[in-house]
Amino acid sequence: MLLPIPFLLYANYTDFKEKKIKNHMTYTFFLLAGIYQLTVYGPGMLLSGIGAMFIAVFIFSILPIFGLSGGDLKLLLGISMFLGHQEILLFSFFLSIFLLGKSIYFAIREKGIKDFSIALKMEMYTLGKIKAGASQKQIAAPCFLMAYFSVIIIQYVS
Repeated sequence: MLLPIPFLLYANYTDFKEKKIKNHMTYTFFLLAGIYQLTVYGPGMLLSGIGAMFIAVFIFSILPIFGLSGGDLKLLLGISMFLGHQEILLFSFFLSIFLLGKSIYFAIREKGIKDFSIALKMEMYTLGKIKAGASQKQIAAPCFLMAYFSVIIIQYVS
């Protein structure tokens, strides 16, 4: 369960410093996660990891409220491959909560609470054609790290 932590920490560092998650890190993480699934759990769990990967990336890429871009989605590929189908549901739940909180925080910080509430009402009335979110590039890697630590804590507590 500790394999993703160095990759998540490096992703946080580059996301804060350059507002970009490097491709060499995400591809290496994805490859190591696949090798881990294959060697530790066998080909069945590798296929499970691939299935979880496609489902998680589809859900988080189709919903624009989460604000994930290319590097974030590639990081999600590696985490999904590593966790497999069982833990990815719990991870996705925590990631959704943290990403929504991040989006609301940045939107309120940029627009103020009154303008944000007006923009949010407008977005709900127009079914998302007018966006209420923050316009600047948001950092998402800390949400991945917090969601992963939440999964680890839940697993060790239960």
